[in-house]
Amino acid sequence: MKKTIALLLLCVFILSGCTQPNTNENLSKSSVSADTLFNEFLSKQINAVDKNGDSITLDEYSDNGSKSSYHRYAIYDMNGDGIQELIIKTPYKFDIFWVKNGKVTLWYQGTNYTNPLNNMTLLSERQGAAPDHTDYIFISLNYQGDEAFRMEFSKYASTNFQGVQYDEKYLINNVEVNKEVYSSLTESLVTANDDKIIWHELP
Repeated sequence: MKKTIALLLLCVFILSGCTQPNTNENLSKSSVSADTLFNEFLSKQINAVDKNGDSITLDEYSDNGSKSSYHRYAIYDMNGDGIQELIIKTPYKFDIFWVKNGKVTLWYQGTNYTNPLNNMTLLSERQGAAPDHTDYIFISLNYQGDEAFRMEFSKYASTNFQGVQYDEKYLINNVEVNKEVYSSLTESLVTANDDKIIWHELP
């Protein structure tokens, strides 16, 4: 019962929204607009930097020099400060950049299963077997691009694997819950819209 109550409190936290803009300090301010700097990075006129200040080139997002529709980028405000971020997704990487101190700077680094949502959160979805199941990770980030909230949940299908019958199973943060609790806490996350994230092929 206590675990169920704790999970319900998590749901309230999620629905109340976790990402808040920093109203006292806008670290993305620059004499050159973010759009201009992102375009220069995408056209290989400049490099980006990671959080340690090390250089990142656009070529790092290609596979042996080749690109496809799976190598793409989007421009979207992910921290609510009114300044858009650059999102790059490939079959192997998921990175988000902002402009900090006049440089295109790595803001967040996820996995290739990560997808951004309209509400400035992230959701990853990965299919698994033995038995068949789907794993999800929901993440909300703070203004600086650090994780403010994380919830992992999994849905196991009823299936027969190697002669063993497995029943449906639902987990939230490694706690087994019934279907009703699982649905009430996760349905709004897995059905959240991402239609405002407009993807383009990397140049």
